[in-house]
Amino acid sequence: MAELNSFKFAKLNGSNYRTWSFNMRLYLESLDLFEHAEGTAQLTSESAEVRQSFARNAKKAWTHICLAIEPEYQIHVRHTTTAKEAWDALKKQFARESLLQKVRLRQQYYACRYRSGESMLEHISHLRTLHDQLKEMG
Repeated sequence: MAELNSFKFAKLNGSNYRTWSFNMRLYLESLDLFEHAEGTAQLTSESAEVRQSFARNAKKAWTHICLAIEPEYQIHVRHTTTAKEAWDALKKQFARESLLQKVRLRQQYYACRYRSGESMLEHISHLRTLHDQLKEMG
């Protein structure tokens, strides 16, 4: 099994969910395991070997997600048994897609102005981050 530390990204710490979820998705995609986290993985054959491989990959995906969380936040996934359950529990806890959050982000987006002396790259990056967060919230 590949080491979680083969990719260097911070564990989920309660304040970095957006970055963590993107990095975790990339990591699981690189191992062909993300389908288990999003719930779209399907058993392609009824043979015992294929079922065993499917179950092994499902457990790997769940394990990688759980190990990529700081210990004090693992409480949110302790009751889960699948990668999808863990992924959804973390999203529900940390994504915060409330109406108030959407309004606040929209206000920040429309109020965002270039400040003299600021790097144009930083300004564009900040604007794109706000845009992406709004897009993710629908």
